[in-house]
Amino acid sequence: MAVVYATVDQLIEQWRPLTDQQRVRAISALELAAILIRRNVDMSDLDMNDDRELIARAVSIDMVKSALSVTDDQFGKSSYATTVGSIADSATLLNPSATLFFTDAHKALFGIGPATAPAWYFGDC
Repeated sequence: MAVVYATVDQLIEQWRPLTDQQRVRAISALELAAILIRRNVDMSDLDMNDDRELIARAVSIDMVKSALSVTDDQFGKSSYATTVGSIADSATLLNPSATLFFTDAHKALFGIGPATAPAWYFGDC
């Protein structure tokens, strides 16, 4: 198992109960969320007073909640509508593919700007 920053139990505590199938998906999604975080944030050399681990837990849970919120009926759809008699319900889904996103808001929690400026060194020119 890969290093993760949040557990399924922590996800459940902050969100809602999960079915057995959702638990399996949550484990995989939490592993992928941790990989995505490490690709964007240096998570090495964490100590007891480092906020990065707490932030990584919150971001992991947020990313997985978004991905698991999409039901099989909604998967891949950007909008849906249901009408029963005179009652109508419709919505546009924010994450129709149920993918994990490391958003600008997540980056801001880590103190990362939305875009990284290029850096270079030309020596003693």
